[in-house]
Amino acid sequence: MRCFLPALAIFYLAVMAPAAACRLPPEALLSPPEKILASLDTQAQPVLKAMDDFASALEACYDAPMGPLELAEIRNGAAALRDQIDGARAMAEARVRGNELNFEALLSSDLWQDLESLRVAGAYALAWANLSRATREISAEVRRKALVGATEDMRALTLEFSHPVIVQRAMYGLATAQIEGGDVPAAIATLDQLKASLQRGGQKPLEEAVNLFYGEITAPGYTPPIVSAGAAATLERDFSQEAGVADPQILRAAEQALSAGKPAAEIAAVLAPVFAPAFEGQPATITAAFEFLAGDKKLLAAADYPPVNAVHTMDRAFTTSQFATVRENWRVVKPYYNLLPAKLKRGVDYQLGVALVNLNEAARALPFLRAARAGYKTREQQALVDKFIALARLSSDTDPDDELLALAQRHQTLPEIEPRQPLTLDQVIALRARVLLARHAATQGKWRKADKLLSGFVPHMPAYKMLTGMRVRLIARNVAEGLKTGEAAANLEKTARGGQAIYTIWRKSKCPPGCVAGDETPVHRAAINLAIDAGLSTGFFDTAYASYELSGGDVVLLAPAAIGYLVAQGDGPGLIALLEPAEEVRASRILSAWKVFLRELQETEKDAARTEKDAARYLFLRDGLTALQGRPLANLREALVQINLARNAPEEALRIADLLAQDFPRRPSAWYLRAEALRVNGRNLEAARALSSLARRTPPDDPVGMGARVGLAAIFTNLGEKPKACAMVEKIFARTQAAQNWQKAIDVFPLLTTWERQARSCATG
Repeated sequence: MRCFLPALAIFYLAVMAPAAACRLPPEALLSPPEKILASLDTQAQPVLKAMDDFASALEACYDAPMGPLELAEIRNGAAALRDQIDGARAMAEARVRGNELNFEALLSSDLWQDLESLRVAGAYALAWANLSRATREISAEVRRKALVGATEDMRALTLEFSHPVIVQRAMYGLATAQIEGGDVPAAIATLDQLKASLQRGGQKPLEEAVNLFYGEITAPGYTPPIVSAGAAATLERDFSQEAGVADPQILRAAEQALSAGKPAAEIAAVLAPVFAPAFEGQPATITAAFEFLAGDKKLLAAADYPPVNAVHTMDRAFTTSQFATVRENWRVVKPYYNLLPAKLKRGVDYQLGVALVNLNEAARALPFLRAARAGYKTREQQALVDKFIALARLSSDTDPDDELLALAQRHQTLPEIEPRQPLTLDQVIALRARVLLARHAATQGKWRKADKLLSGFVPHMPAYKMLTGMRVRLIARNVAEGLKTGEAAANLEKTARGGQAIYTIWRKSKCPPGCVAGDETPVHRAAINLAIDAGLSTGFFDTAYASYELSGGDVVLLAPAAIGYLVAQGDGPGLIALLEPAEEVRASRILSAWKVFLRELQETEKDAARTEKDAARYLFLRDGLTALQGRPLANLREALVQINLARNAPEEALRIADLLAQDFPRRPSAWYLRAEALRVNGRNLEAARALSSLARRTPPDDPVGMGARVGLAAIFTNLGEKPKACAMVEKIFARTQAAQNWQKAIDVFPLLTTWERQARSCATG
């Protein structure tokens, strides 16, 4: 058993298991372009998630137990998906073609961001599909050409700077393609760049993978995968595919040497002139060569040419628990996978499956483990593989379905754990089962039962840190459910503080030998949720938030809830840090959440019955964010002006509007709001001068220019110059496309509807 149990670092999978293994695109993503657009307009998240899952799934194609024909089908599916996305983008562009303002609006819209995300994720999926297909080519020339294309696909993705996560992952893919092409210096240079990027920020699992990859290819004596010269190569000796033998004389000499107990290296040297070229031959010839060499373990070990040496290296590395070496030598074996005789294929499947489980890639391990299970004939062998299959399945981070729940119940009995001793396979399986059962209990509201399943472990036990982190996650879930059902705030706060205490212990706890802490990201996320839902201190929130971001978590997903929490807590520095991230795409996505918050705030502030809490929130937004800059500040001031206009506080509205126009003179909304603030303060002439200045700078057909001129007409109406106002209104709306352009204007600036109503009143009274 010793080759199976060391380094059973499975608890890392308490976090997010990889997406389903290499597969065709789901039907939902292959919808016609118009349906894709409609989905993005109504509910974009399921489409974006489906694409993210598919892109992740195609990463798994690189290591999947699949032949070239299967991968060709998946590659074609990825290419078809790319075409569908391109069609949706073209259709979106066609909607606004010929209108510069609308086109600019499209480029800054959520729809366009979503389409861009789909495009880049689709290109990423196709790049991995192309790379995976290329690695199955036995012919060196065909492989070389395919790798050139896959390498360029990955290189192009490293320039998608608005998608930093994809850029980093594509750099990893680029290094992989470079290694497959035999260019070790280029791969090292790529990984050097990637490591520097990850130091500035990135996903922790990727950082760990990069460090492992880098250490492997920079190790002394490392050689990249080598593929034979080509399947059509001419052999020096005839290798009979019917008999599965080479030159009879040479084989007889080899057999005699084997019988006489000669060193394997000596025998291999005799056979090398025949068998080394054999792996450049036809598929049947390659299989026959494998069959002969696999007849004796020593002979197989002595063959120092690819791919035979890689099969032996996998075997040797597996027995010493060098699971990364097993995985990396799979690269060399991969093109020959379908040509392996049954015995060798079964061994490769089992070794790679167990290695991937130990390398925290359980989802990718399952296809190999199931293939190994089908290949083994004895009950003992099948039972052992079944344990690893169960472990991989139990490593899911989702609420279990009935089938998975039944599996967890069968394995929940926990063998006694000895302190400071490595976990056995049965112990690991039982612990993973307890985690799933705890999740299930939580879904039923049985919080004490869930917590009990994860409790009773002391810090020096290998499972402690992972189980403690899971307790934090379930407590956060408990508080969230209590908030939905209207549980008393005092009770929720008490529960949350318990979670806060456990989180603090979890952060400080160390892993003993043989322990893997698990992915920290969901635990940090749970702590953030505790702070938000129960109104815990901002110090606790800031610690969890910073840790979450550092571990690679997507803070954008937290933005809506975090904004409301930080405003309620009056945490100016924390809110500013959230609203002003360095990365532009992230800043744009968080800005969208900020705008939604401000719109909802305006609706709340219209209520005459404002509470003391409402007043404190307003003062914080007005006076507590003096260091805020850029678009977040402009949006905030616009909202504050409109709040004061709605509350009939004209002087306050004008004071803020002056600051808005002063700091953001290029925003049309700044001048509209200042003009309105001047007007309600009885300073109509100053308002008219402000709008006249804007009108002079914009064409009359432009929506912004139309808005300024309609505003002037409204002021003239108020000043009693109704004939002049009517003449202006008639002229403005008599122009070609006036109605269409005006609709665009009021969509962006709702204030203009009030001005239009006042301007058109010139014809009455």
